[in-house]
Amino acid sequence: MQDFVLIELKNSAHFFMFIITICFSFFIFLITLWHKSQDVKVRLIGYSFFSTLFFIIISAFINDYEISYMLLILIEPILLLLIALSLILKPDKSKLKHYSYIIFIIPIVTVMVSYKYPLASNCFLNSSILNYISVAAVGLILYKLIKEKAEERYISLWAVTLLSSILLNSYFSGSKSSLWTAAFLKLGAYAFLLFYFYLMLMKRQFDKIKDTDKILSDINWSIEKEVKKRVIEIENANKRLLDISKIDHLSQVMNKKAIIDSMEMLIYKNSESIFSIMIFDIDDFKNINDTMGHIVGDKCIKHLATIGKGSIREFDLIGRYGGDEFIIVLPDVEISHAYMIAERFRKRVGATGSPHFTISIGLAAYPQDGTNVKSLIKAADKQLYRAKELGKNTTTYRIL
Repeated sequence: MQDFVLIELKNSAHFFMFIITICFSFFIFLITLWHKSQDVKVRLIGYSFFSTLFFIIISAFINDYEISYMLLILIEPILLLLIALSLILKPDKSKLKHYSYIIFIIPIVTVMVSYKYPLASNCFLNSSILNYISVAAVGLILYKLIKEKAEERYISLWAVTLLSSILLNSYFSGSKSSLWTAAFLKLGAYAFLLFYFYLMLMKRQFDKIKDTDKILSDINWSIEKEVKKRVIEIENANKRLLDISKIDHLSQVMNKKAIIDSMEMLIYKNSESIFSIMIFDIDDFKNINDTMGHIVGDKCIKHLATIGKGSIREFDLIGRYGGDEFIIVLPDVEISHAYMIAERFRKRVGATGSPHFTISIGLAAYPQDGTNVKSLIKAADKQLYRAKELGKNTTTYRIL
């Protein structure tokens, strides 16, 4: 009865190892076929499990018990050899097809040779050569992984654990406990390799996600860069439009609104600051238009604006107030200094020709003559009319 129980346990352990081998091999081979984006080395390792499935299927359908048993014994040594071969081959994607043929042909040739020369094959299997082959294959796997400093430790664990299972099963096949230990070692070996394929699959997916994120990041950066570029262009365009809206078309100096806004800004920024303004116009401008024409009149306005811009500092302001009337704003300039600037400007205008014309200038100072723009312009305008009454071509101020 005890012998019968031992036989049943032994058969159960063999059956357990058989189920482990076929299930894990099937899953690994299926993952390799399904996930074709893995690198060459991983795919070749996965293709190696074709030999396992092929040997099991052939052994199940062949009528010869000895050949069937022989094929089952060959599963792990051939598998270890194919894994070692997969690691030795250079990971060249262009040669994957040829590498795959090698992996698939080796088990087929092995079956054909075993079937044609069963006695020689049986003699080969009865020796310890298979164990030596397994040890050599595992040594080659470990050497290759260590030499290339590969981080695939799960292949190393798989190879060592599977080798331990093979040797334990070979040398202590009569022991019930050793047989079950070998079965669980084989379970651990295939679990290690299945987990390795899972990690490679997840790594590939993470790499894809990373690549996608990088592409999206580059696209977003390009879009952001383009948007910023467009925003800058729009801002510059708006600025140009704003500048154009502040410029008088004929004289190319500030228009009425712009010059008034600038004066209000001066007062708003610092109510304690001082500045002077000059209001001037062309003497007898109506007569110039009537006798010489509006084209000449426009020419006089353009010429006056040009001389005005050339007679003041860079940060001083000049604008066309209306018709032939202009305003010059002189920040931080007292009235006595403003008078000298006005006189120099008036004389430059009077020295021009083609056509010749003169100007009259009225001065006002902030805050003495007005605390706001309206009162300041009114005071300067009053002095301009006074200059006209004094005979034109002159500069006046209320205390002069």
